[in-house]
Amino acid sequence: DDASDEAKMLFAREAEILDKASGPYLVELITADVTASRPYLVLEKLGAPLDHSLKFNGSPPRVAVNYTLQMAEALARIHDVGFV
Repeated sequence: DDASDEAKMLFAREAEILDKASGPYLVELITADVTASRPYLVLEKLGAPLDHSLKFNGSPPRVAVNYTLQMAEALARIHDVGFV
């Protein structure tokens, strides 16, 4: 099935955000086709998923605070380029 106009709009917004915002805690957009019948984003490969990291490292307060600070910095970068 082809993607709906709403889905294409969401993909376009994600691509625009990732194209404008960058930082150590944001994934890099490699390429995208948001107009295809099946829109796609190609993103850089990251390390282990968060749930794996939490299982491996546990979730002491120090780890939880560190992840929270990283997410806050990523959100701040997104806000800095005009996305709320």
